[in-house]
Amino acid sequence: MAAKIKGVLVLIGVFLIFWWGVSFTTGFLYNVFSSSVLSAFAAKLIFSFPFLYVIFRKSKISFINEKTVNEKTCPWWVLLGLGLAIALMARIYYHLFSPYSAGSENITYHGLEAICMFISSVLITPIIEELFFRKWMVTYLERKDIKPIYILLITSVLFFIVHTNTQYMYFRFDTLLSGAILYYIYTRYRNIKYCISVHIIWNMVVNLISIANQHMLL
Repeated sequence: MAAKIKGVLVLIGVFLIFWWGVSFTTGFLYNVFSSSVLSAFAAKLIFSFPFLYVIFRKSKISFINEKTVNEKTCPWWVLLGLGLAIALMARIYYHLFSPYSAGSENITYHGLEAICMFISSVLITPIIEELFFRKWMVTYLERKDIKPIYILLITSVLFFIVHTNTQYMYFRFDTLLSGAILYYIYTRYRNIKYCISVHIIWNMVVNLISIANQHMLL
C-alpha cells in the first residue's frame, strides 16, 4: 500500500511540474513575444515536448504502442462520433456555464497568431495531453498496480484541473466526462493514436464553431 501511495504522489508531483512548467515558460516568453498566443505556442514546443521525452525515457515507457496478439481496431466512425459528441458537449457546457463576457469569445486573431492558435489547439495540444494524461499516466499507474477505477479518477481529475480557469472560477466539469471517455478508449484499444484522433476532432469542431460564430457576428 505504501508503494502505491508513493507512486500516486510521484505522479502528482510530475503533473505539478508539468503544469507549472508550462505556465512559467509561457509567462517568461510573453516578455519576448508580447503575445499570449505566440508565447503559449512556443512554450508547448520548448517545454512540453522535451518534458514528455524525459519522463517517458525515465519511466521506460515507449511513445509507440506495442503490438499485441489480440489487438483491437477502433472503427473510424466511432472515433468521429465520439469527437463530435465531446465537442458538442463542450459547446453546450460553455453556453450554459461560461462566466466570460458576451464578447470575450469573439476575439479574433490574424496572421501568425491565428495560424499558431489553430495549430496549437487542433494538433499540438491533443498530442501533448493524450501522451501525458493517457499514455504516460495510465501506463505509470498500471505499473504501480493501482486499480482501474482509481486510475480513471486520478487521470480524469488531473485532466479537469488543467482545464480550470481559476481567474474566472470557470470549472470545466465536462472535461471530467471527456477524460473518462478518453481513458476508456485507451484502455480498450491500447492505441494512443485513437485518443489523439478523438481529441483532434473535438478541438477542431469547437474551433470551427467559434470561427463560424465570429463571422456571423461580423
